[in-house]
Amino acid sequence: MRRLLPVLLTATALLLLPGVASAAAPVPTATAPTSVTLTGATLNGTVDAGNEVTDVRFRVDDNSDFSSSLTTIDATQSPLPAANGGVAVSVPITGLTTGTTYYVRVEADNGTSGAFVNSAPVSFIPSALQAVTTGVFSNVTSSSARLAGTVTPNGLATQARFRYGTSPNSTQYTPIINAGAGTSAVPVEADITGLPANRRIYYTLRTDRVN
Repeated sequence: MRRLLPVLLTATALLLLPGVASAAAPVPTATAPTSVTLTGATLNGTVDAGNEVTDVRFRVDDNSDFSSSLTTIDATQSPLPAANGGVAVSVPITGLTTGTTYYVRVEADNGTSGAFVNSAPVSFIPSALQAVTTGVFSNVTSSSARLAGTVTPNGLATQARFRYGTSPNSTQYTPIINAGAGTSAVPVEADITGLPANRRIYYTLRTDRVN
């Protein structure tokens, strides 16, 4: 005679709940300013908000340690939304001093660290590109001539010199000419001697920023 034994059957299941990303400290990055002029620029950067609503600002100073605290500019009209991944931020700035080196960093706070997190700084100099114009030569003899041109420093302390010779790739230079740091065109001239007679002479005007 067989006896039937009751069997207790059980079943288990794994319930997977949607994950909620934990907040992380923001990661700000400063990038090179654009649209640089004699007195202004557009400051740029990116911020990884760390999945939390984040306040972002730019700090600008003429000291690399930011000890002067010249100005702080909010990067957004409202905080960045909670998100992961770099979000581009930018803001224009004016009223800068031409030829001065400025340092910029991005600062971000999403509440996880109790303070703003600072990016590494970038630097720039408010100025326009230096402009040069080659002028008409004069005082020509069989072995010499006077070269001429203009230099517009556009706010940068600038030196100029002529490169000349019997080919476009010649590497003879005139002595350095100081062109100042103004914003208007400055005429420059240089005499060259020892030229070979009846040969074509090539010359260009070059500028360098004075550090």
